[in-house]
Amino acid sequence: MPKVPALNPNFEAVGFNDTYFINNMGSILLSIVGFLVLQSFAFIAKKLKKKSDYFKSKWIDYHYTCFWHMPIRVILSSYSILSLSAFMNLQNLQWKYAGPIIDTLLSLCGLAVTLSFPVFVIIFMLQKFNELDDKKLKAAYGSLYEGLDKTNKWIIGFRVWFIVRRLLISIIVIYSKNLIIQIMLWYTQELLSIFILGYGQPYEKRKE
Repeated sequence: MPKVPALNPNFEAVGFNDTYFINNMGSILLSIVGFLVLQSFAFIAKKLKKKSDYFKSKWIDYHYTCFWHMPIRVILSSYSILSLSAFMNLQNLQWKYAGPIIDTLLSLCGLAVTLSFPVFVIIFMLQKFNELDDKKLKAAYGSLYEGLDKTNKWIIGFRVWFIVRRLLISIIVIYSKNLIIQIMLWYTQELLSIFILGYGQPYEKRKE
């Protein structure tokens, strides 16, 4: 792909040497490849599940891992890099040559996931709050509320804020050029996080 410069020297100093989405996502893309491989195993196990109890049990494991335990865990753990890489690529979209076009399309997909994921989380947790202990629901979506107090509705706000604050940080560092404003916004979101943690107490309490 054609060489492009880093967004600015500060990004280059921490390893973001250009604005290509694929380059900045790095090893996280391997997780996506792993997900696709696991999906192929799930498909094979589904075809063979009627012939063997072994494949039936494997299909159940693969099914819940693919839909949606693994994708949710990957998004939660890599959300900062995903949002940062997508917004960074927006500053230099390229529509010439196959490589940059593929990178741009992947970046737009990443941006769509970044923006829609918090909406999905709040809708899902509001609708399913009273069913969070359900065995099948936990197997498929348990990554969203693992370790959280499922009797406390503050976990909805906590989980959404956990995601949104990372989105805000990405927007701040890319679009705000004023260091003082960046610091003020950073401390504001930290104070809000402390309030949610202290007042909402979303985590499960340890049993003595």
